[in-house]
Amino acid sequence: MSSNARPSIRNSDRSWGPVAKALHWSIALLIVALMVPGRGAVNYPVSPTKIKLFMWHKSIGITMLVLHIGAALRHHYICRDDILSHMLPFKRPN
Repeated sequence: MSSNARPSIRNSDRSWGPVAKALHWSIALLIVALMVPGRGAVNYPVSPTKIKLFMWHKSIGITMLVLHIGAALRHHYICRDDILSHMLPFKRPN
């Protein structure tokens, strides 16, 4: 590899690429962030604040769901690997 070669944004056999790492850590942070408004809303009496906390909890959860579905579809249709079949309990690779 020459000294002026650009680093690849793709995954390699040795490590994940920067995009995969960023998405992985984003989802991990969203999991932690999901707990904050959820736990906070449980302790509040019925009020506009409680509704806002549940709204944030739901928004973060939907964001995580969309990221996961997007990643699964990317692996299935773009990468054409068998990651999706590993996720589905009724469809196992041979």
